[in-house]
Amino acid sequence: MSNPGTEALPWATIGKAMTTLLAGDTCYVKVGTYVTTVGDFNTPGFNPTNSGTAANPIAMRRFGSDVARLSNNGGANTICGTQAKNYIIWDGFLIDGGSGGVVSMFGTTGSIVENFTIRNVSHNTSDNIQGIRLEEAISCITRNNTVHDISAVPITEDGVGIRHYPTTSCIIEFNEVYACADGIYLKEGNHDDVIRYNYVRGPLYRTGIRIDGTNANTQTFCGI
Repeated sequence: MSNPGTEALPWATIGKAMTTLLAGDTCYVKVGTYVTTVGDFNTPGFNPTNSGTAANPIAMRRFGSDVARLSNNGGANTICGTQAKNYIIWDGFLIDGGSGGVVSMFGTTGSIVENFTIRNVSHNTSDNIQGIRLEEAISCITRNNTVHDISAVPITEDGVGIRHYPTTSCIIEFNEVYACADGIYLKEGNHDDVIRYNYVRGPLYRTGIRIDGTNANTQTFCGI
């Protein structure tokens, strides 16, 4: 008989949480390394089946000060996030190593990525290597993450800490980003995004905050 998902009788896998959580539910993840080998560039391996609502999001959170590490065992699949589900929160995980884009929020409204540490992500290609990627996202928040050592080959070509495109009314705030080609990169087609209170520092191999000319009404302030 499967466990009910209580602290005394927890679920064994994040995959179980992905298929079970409903609007308003929160899953707390305790210390350990949780591996996924499924998914692709836009579809995360850890990908909720259901959507939350604005008042009742679905949340995946690290438990207390536990170190909960998410991994793809060095594979190229995206590790966690959401595709086409709304009001999803990912909070507090460690990703150390990986290939490609390790956190992807694709086709989502009202979702949040916060309090992650993402480091040592690399791939022997020159395109679409990033720590956190939001694409076709609306009113989402990327907040209080530490992202560093994101690299492609050659390192000066790609390797982005946080990348958006195209997004609408999204916020990037209170993140620390370093040792990437670009710290924060708004690629073409973003509208009404806000970049604020981020600490973007060297070494950077291209730019700290890069905003393409096809973005509209982007506000950037108090970034370092």
